[in-house]
Amino acid sequence: MFCSISGEVPQEPVVSKASGLLFEKRLIEKTIKDQGKCPVTGESLTVDDLIVVQANKALRPRPISGTSIPGLLVAFQNEWDEVMIETFTLKQHLDTTRQELAQALYQHDAACRVIARLMQERDEARGQLANMQSQGFSANHAQNANGATDAGSAMETVEAEEKAKEAEGSLQEAVVQELVATCAELSAGRKARKGATAVVSKEAMKGMTAQASHTPHKADNKTGVTCVAVHSHFTVPAETHGASTGKRGAAAANASSSSEAGTAEVVLSGSTDKNVLLTHLESGKVLAKLSGHTKKINAVSFHCTVSTSTTATSTAFFSASADKTVRMWTSSEDKYSEAWSYKGHSDEVLALSMHPSGNYLVSVAADGWHFLDVRGGLFLQGANTPATADAAQYTCGAFHPDGLILGTGSSTGALRIWDVRTMENPHTLAGHGAAMSCLAFSENGYQAASGGVDGSVRLWDLRKLTFTQSLELGGMGVGSVAFDHSGAFLAVGGGGDEGTQLQVRVVKDWSPLVDLSSAHSKAVTGVAWTTNSALVSGAMDRTIKVHRPAA
Repeated sequence: MFCSISGEVPQEPVVSKASGLLFEKRLIEKTIKDQGKCPVTGESLTVDDLIVVQANKALRPRPISGTSIPGLLVAFQNEWDEVMIETFTLKQHLDTTRQELAQALYQHDAACRVIARLMQERDEARGQLANMQSQGFSANHAQNANGATDAGSAMETVEAEEKAKEAEGSLQEAVVQELVATCAELSAGRKARKGATAVVSKEAMKGMTAQASHTPHKADNKTGVTCVAVHSHFTVPAETHGASTGKRGAAAANASSSSEAGTAEVVLSGSTDKNVLLTHLESGKVLAKLSGHTKKINAVSFHCTVSTSTTATSTAFFSASADKTVRMWTSSEDKYSEAWSYKGHSDEVLALSMHPSGNYLVSVAADGWHFLDVRGGLFLQGANTPATADAAQYTCGAFHPDGLILGTGSSTGALRIWDVRTMENPHTLAGHGAAMSCLAFSENGYQAASGGVDGSVRLWDLRKLTFTQSLELGGMGVGSVAFDHSGAFLAVGGGGDEGTQLQVRVVKDWSPLVDLSSAHSKAVTGVAWTTNSALVSGAMDRTIKVHRPAA
C-alpha cells in the first residue's frame, strides 16, 4: 500500500471515509489544514473523516530503486533536476524583485527632481516678490519725502502688488517693451541689411576649400571640439591683434573683413577638455583660455548688440556645459574672466541663443529653457519640462532674427514655436522621426533649418508652418546647421556613418553645392559662417577648419 500523496509506503496510514484513499497521516493532516479538501478528488475533507489503519511498524524495506548503483544514480539525477528547477525559479524571482526595486528607485529619483524643481521655483518667486516689494517700498519712501500723502503711498503699494501678481505668468512690461522695440528696429532694417550683405556666387562657393586648420585644444585621443561660434569683429587687445594678423597671408587678408584696428576674426570653441578657447581665425593663435567648467562644453555664443550693420563688435561671450551651468566671460585689462555663473538648471545645458537686443540670453536643457538677463545672470522667465514619464524634453533652441520668436527642439523631433512676450507655445510642428539635435533661423525671417539625431535635416517655412525640404544623411546625428548671412546657403555638419558629413546646399532649390566631408576624420559637431561667407567647422578630431569660397 502506498500513500496517495507521496507514493511511498506510509508509516502511519489513514484512510478517507469519503474516497477510500490511503494517505500518510502527517501529510494529509497538513493538507487538510492548508486547503480543507482532499488533494486527489478535491472534495471537502476533515480530520474526523480519516480512519487510522492498524499496520505493522516493522522496519520498512529499502525501495527497489535504492538496491543497485544504477537505481541510486537515477535517484541522484532526479534530486539534482529538482534542485536545478528550484534554483531557476529562485533566479526568476530574484530578477523580478530587482526590476521592481529599480523601478521604485527611478520613481523616487523622479520625485526628488520634481521636488527640487518646485523648491527652486518657489525660491525664485519669493525672490522676485521680495524685489518688487522693496522697489515699491523705495518708491513710497521717496514720495513721502516729497510730501506725498499716506493715502497716495498706500495706493501705489497696492498697484505694485497687483503688477507683481501680473508678472508671475509673463515677462515684466519693461522687458516686453524692449523686446518689441528691438523687433521693430530690426524688422524695419531687414531689407537694408539684405541689400548690404554681399551674396557670394554659386561658382565661388563651389570652389570653396579649406585654407586654415587649427588644433588649439589639448592633444589627446579623448579630446574633441564640441561646439564653435565665430565673430568677424571681436575686440581684442591691440598687441594681440597685431601679432595675430601679422601671420596672415595676402589672400586671407583680402578675404577677411576685420581690417579695423583692435578687432579680429575669431572663433570661440568648446571641448570635452572642459575649456573654452578664443582663437584667432587665420593664425590659430589662442587669445584666451577660460577654465571653470567641470564637465564638457556643449555650447558657446558671442555677446551681441542691436545693429543693422555687419560690422558690430563684441567683447564678451558665453558658455554652457554638462555641469548644468551657464557662464559669461568678459575682458578686463586685457584679461578674460568669469562675470557670472547661472546654476538654475537641473540637467546639463545643451544650447545657448543670444537675443539680438544684447541684454538677454536663452539657455536650453532637458528640464526646460530659461530666459536670462545677461546684465547679472538673472532668471526672468522660462518653460519647464512637465514632470511626467512621457513628457518631451528640450534638446536645442534658437532665437528668430527679430527676437520675438523662440524655436526649441524636442526629444520627439518636433519644433516648438514660442512667443517670447507671453511665454506661450502657439505652434508645435512635427518633422523629425527622432530627437532634434540642432536648430538655426535664416536672416530672411521666414525660414529655419534643423537636424536630428537620426541624420535627418529639415528646411522649414514659418509662413506655412511646415517643412518644405528634407535630407536624409542617416548614420550618426547631425551636429550643427547654419545659414550664411545672406540666407542663400545652408551648411550642414554631421550625419553619415562616421558623422563626418560637411556640405553646403542652396536654400532656394535645395541643390547640393559643395561637399567638404573629407575635411575631418571624426564627427563634425559645429559649423558657423563669418560675415564674408567663410565657413568654420569643428569636429571631434580636435581640428577647427576655415573654408573660404574661391576668389
